[in-house]
Amino acid sequence: MSYESMPTGQGRSIARRLKPDAVLQMISGTEIFNAAYFLMSSQEGSTGGGSRTAPCISPSAKWLQDQVSSVSGKDISNFFKWHVHTLPFAYKLFVQPTETHSYYEYFGLYGEYTQEINDIHDQVEDFWSNSGVEEDIRLLSAHGSDLADRDDKLIPTLEILFGSSYDEEYSIVQHAIDIQDLLSRLPSGYDNPLLTFNAFATDQDGDDDYPSIIIGDGYFEFQQSVGLGSEGPEYALTHEHAHHLQFWLGVPEENVLDIAYVV
Repeated sequence: MSYESMPTGQGRSIARRLKPDAVLQMISGTEIFNAAYFLMSSQEGSTGGGSRTAPCISPSAKWLQDQVSSVSGKDISNFFKWHVHTLPFAYKLFVQPTETHSYYEYFGLYGEYTQEINDIHDQVEDFWSNSGVEEDIRLLSAHGSDLADRDDKLIPTLEILFGSSYDEEYSIVQHAIDIQDLLSRLPSGYDNPLLTFNAFATDQDGDDDYPSIIIGDGYFEFQQSVGLGSEGPEYALTHEHAHHLQFWLGVPEENVLDIAYVV
């Protein structure tokens, strides 16, 4: 993962700033993209806009379809065209000030998984530390509700991802307004699980960077819906810790199953 250091702005401490497209590349290749393809295909089929056959889908993709079954094909198309599903993760990784991470992280829409996730994280770090793997992994959470803050969260995130794409005809402020209008039309709005249905690990890249694990609210909501609310969080977190062991050992990406999780 490549990035460029970004100096502290006016009262805002920026964690990291990626080179163009690096955020999107990092978040791609996970379960959300299989779900995205299915959602787009099913919308086209329902409106007569195409004859493609939807691929064999996982229970998670079917569940996501149910969460947005009332959403228009145009809104679904713009949701993915604008990479809205990357924004809560990009905000947390690259915009939120680093000093707030350890104090304000909560897991689940209402913080219901916070204690469990933190306890498992401590146990896993202790285990690997005793095995000789010394890692200080930051544990992060992604919330769609962060996108409700247009000035301090959404616009800075759009600047990182698409800053060079805006002009006088279509400004970053207008894009932020359009995104918030779209999200207001989703069932449950900013809490719709399509926004945060992902989990992945990031490796350290440079002395000022840090390794991390980030899990979205949508992931927890899906696992709860299929009866995995007690075991699911433990599986997700230990799986992502295994990716950090992979990083530490220097195992090439092509030699591992490189997805966030399988459901």
